Amino acid sequence: MTHTKPLFLTLGLVMLWQVATCQFYKNQGYWKKDRLELIGGLGAANFLGELGGRDRVGSDFIWDLETKQFKPAMTFGLRYTTSKSTKIRAQISYSVLAGDDALTTEKFRSNRNINFRSRSWEAAGIFEVIIRKVRPGHQYNLAGVKGQKPKDANFYAFAGLGILKYNPQGFLDNEWYDLQPLGTEGQNFSDGADPYSLYSLVIPMGIGYRWRTINDNIMMGIEIGHRLTFSDYIDDVSTVYYDPAQLGNQPGFTEFDNLLAQYFGDPSLGYYIDEEGTQVALPGATNPGEQRGDSEDNDAYLFAQVTMSYKIAKRVYRKKVSLKKKGRKVVF
Repeated sequence: MTHTKPLFLTLGLVMLWQVATCQFYKNQGYWKKDRLELIGGLGAANFLGELGGRDRVGSDFIWDLETKQFKPAMTFGLRYTTSKSTKIRAQISYSVLAGDDALTTEKFRSNRNINFRSRSWEAAGIFEVIIRKVRPGHQYNLAGVKGQKPKDANFYAFAGLGILKYNPQGFLDNEWYDLQPLGTEGQNFSDGADPYSLYSLVIPMGIGYRWRTINDNIMMGIEIGHRLTFSDYIDDVSTVYYDPAQLGNQPGFTEFDNLLAQYFGDPSLGYYIDEEGTQVALPGATNPGEQRGDSEDNDAYLFAQVTMSYKIAKRVYRKKVSLKKKGRKVVF
């Protein structure tokens, strides 16, 4: 028993040291070290609006997602740690949003035959909160023990506010044309739809997972984010068909621009293809005043990206300890 006392004493001291160390890391401000990060993301965006969609009547949210319309998206910005479990970030994102009625067999949408793309920019401020921290592998890095070393990882949720700059374009004869100036729903006439802006507020929200790599300064991650907007014209479609004769005779337009407005206002096929592959006529489906879009629901889009962050402005964390000795204050 005498020989085991030093062993128990040593083990006890080691355990106390481990507890003290854990408590120090937990309770002190180590999260304040390396608070600023460069962030980036690369992936795809998908538009959720009137155009394209699944082979059925349009529906909200991801239930109308057309996977063939995933287009490139990228993000870059700065992130700042505000507490042990919260962060804020400022970012700019570029994406291509697109939709095409030719990709759906739903009869009215297929007959409508409208397509668009929009090269879009988004600037946003976002708040993050860590909802669960994960430490895969051993809790301690023990010599001689095989297995995965511990790595910081966490699940997080985010929400924010931003502004979107978009510009819907239509495709014809191997060329893309800006649609907003053409007033395809009569925006250039007093009795048509209201003119719309090419800017919209946007609310980003979503979830993500990130983990620290071999390099302690770099974290990789996966993030999925949904964007709510305050516009129903990202695809230039919202209300009803306007009189094509008037669209083709707009004051101040060139003859070519009038032809473009007339075509993009109603490029419908006049038919749809049924399940047997037969063309079925849809007379009157696109007459003036008939439904062209759904003004009750604003457009939306989503991002799916692989993310990376890099710590900058690195500094060594030092805890200030003050001792009084012979009337002097010493700070370590």
